Amino acid sequence: MIKTDSPYYIPIPWIDPNTVTISDSFVLRLYVIDGDKSTPATTPTQEIEKTNFFGLDNSTSIDVSDYINSEIPFTLLQGNTTGIQNSDSQVWLFWDIVYTVGGVEQTPTILTKVLCTRGYGNGIEGMNPTTTLNGLLAEPIDYNVNKGGSVFIPFEASETITTEISLVREDATTVFSKAATTVSGELVQMLYVDLSEYPNDEYIEILYNDTLITTLEIKEEQKFTPLEIAFRNKEGQLQTFTFFREKKDAVSFAGDSYENSVGQPIDGVHQFKDFNTNARSSFLINTGWISEESSEVLKQILLSDVIWITNGTNYIPINRDQKALEIKKRINDKLINYEIGFKYSYNEKNNI
Repeated sequence: MIKTDSPYYIPIPWIDPNTVTISDSFVLRLYVIDGDKSTPATTPTQEIEKTNFFGLDNSTSIDVSDYINSEIPFTLLQGNTTGIQNSDSQVWLFWDIVYTVGGVEQTPTILTKVLCTRGYGNGIEGMNPTTTLNGLLAEPIDYNVNKGGSVFIPFEASETITTEISLVREDATTVFSKAATTVSGELVQMLYVDLSEYPNDEYIEILYNDTLITTLEIKEEQKFTPLEIAFRNKEGQLQTFTFFREKKDAVSFAGDSYENSVGQPIDGVHQFKDFNTNARSSFLINTGWISEESSEVLKQILLSDVIWITNGTNYIPINRDQKALEIKKRINDKLINYEIGFKYSYNEKNNI
């Protein structure tokens, strides 16, 4: 599955493969399909034309990410009971190429089909990043989760075989199965775990096709109210992360004013009149003690362009409110806790 928040380049030879002749030009036709892989490619979503002015016989590359990003949905899922559901946050990208040789338009090339999500690659990964191969579309670490809370974890489903996601507890195993599918929205399955269903468990192991892939460490916070943050992760999927410790709230005010020369303050008249007044609330929240590896998840939260406070059903939009994160190491810091700043993504006074 390709990630389109980073550039994705399609290499295109100037030589038409059907006639084995240098082309005058070509048209790259892109089809974005939100549905089955077998859907006929009829009307292109985008056409990109290139002219071979100098009669080149090598190849060129076209970055298609910007052409399809706006076509990829991102679904805020609703959790109800523990189980799997369709992510609905990816689409098929089909493309073919129509060459013109000697002024004559040629037969289109064979259609190429790839699955797309709005994920991204790290700068060091190189061009054309793709999703991980282990099935888990999140960082492969153990996660602290709130007893009585909830969690979303995304997994890649298969086009050819049944995918099984298992919850292994001390005294029971629950298996959720997804049959082979070629429908874009079904090719990522979101595991939702309602932890209130497991009040006596201290951990839940998550297996992907019988392979242990992550463990949920169930924590009970006695003093503070845990906060679940949802975000679009590096793999382009909805994910949640729980902050356990102290939350500090603040509010900042803004507005304009002018000096009024009509009336007297003794009569209750404002000499300085305010207008366009509004405010925006923010907060600092602490993770509680986490593993060294969890810093990667925090980086993904701060890199995400969409973040929410959630309880698995409702989503309150927020934005990051800090520009740096000092990465902590256990060898230096022993116990690791981060304080992260966010601000609510709306004004206190509704003005839209």
